[in-house]
Amino acid sequence: MTTCPCCGQLVDNDDLLVSLDANTASRHGVTVHLTPQLAALAYVLNQARPGMVTHDRLVDAIHGKSANMKTEDPKLVTRVLFSQTRRLLGELGVRIANVYGEGYRMVV
Repeated sequence: MTTCPCCGQLVDNDDLLVSLDANTASRHGVTVHLTPQLAALAYVLNQARPGMVTHDRLVDAIHGKSANMKTEDPKLVTRVLFSQTRRLLGELGVRIANVYGEGYRMVV
């Protein structure tokens, strides 16, 4: 068991905790800091785990966090943020798998 960095509650070490309030992801006592958009992507994927999240749902998660991104190409923005999210969550031993033609799922 470990203590959540944002709320102080005890959580299982094997579980991934994503905080939208603190914009962090924690696992095994290691915490990585995320931007609000990266935290939104990680949160949506973690909530659906072990299930899959569609690409459109991930785009919606990003746009809900930043109105300025609506003027940019949402698919390009999603790919860039997805790459950053994969890299940071990889530091926690978390992998994001592509479900070809359907979406993505988080593997812990």
